[in-house]
Amino acid sequence: MRTLGVLLLSAALVACNDTTAPMTAQPADDVLMTVEVPGRCLVGGCDPASTDRATLGLVTITNAGTSTAYLRTCGGVPDLMEQQLQGGKWVASSTLVPRCALPPTPSIALAAGQSVQVNWFFELVTSRLLLDVGTSADLSDAQTDASAAVVLRTIDTP
Repeated sequence: MRTLGVLLLSAALVACNDTTAPMTAQPADDVLMTVEVPGRCLVGGCDPASTDRATLGLVTITNAGTSTAYLRTCGGVPDLMEQQLQGGKWVASSTLVPRCALPPTPSIALAAGQSVQVNWFFELVTSRLLLDVGTSADLSDAQTDASAAVVLRTIDTP
């Protein structure tokens, strides 16, 4: 009997680690982004908007540094962007709407040791999340923080 399952591989287990497409996390300004899949729903209404993006993830953004870090926002939440691994290179996800279409909002201040969590729906592909992070509130010094690769595949189970 065939059933559908979801397999999440951590970046450490991925054998193909091409320098043009790093699979490990790439923190910026000591801000670490981790993804738990499947993840718990933080608020009500965690039904997927699309059958393509049906796997719920919990994204935790942690300031592991000693000073405040600032996160780019969209509508008051971290302005995440997704990339997918295609042909050995990271490219912008073609199934997402363009980056924040809402009016600009102030950056989120994340004090040393603090974390913030958000939900994200994933496709069954290899992807990673990006977030602009800076040490100044206006993000004039922003760098891009990248999560480790999230590898989701369907598997057959007996």
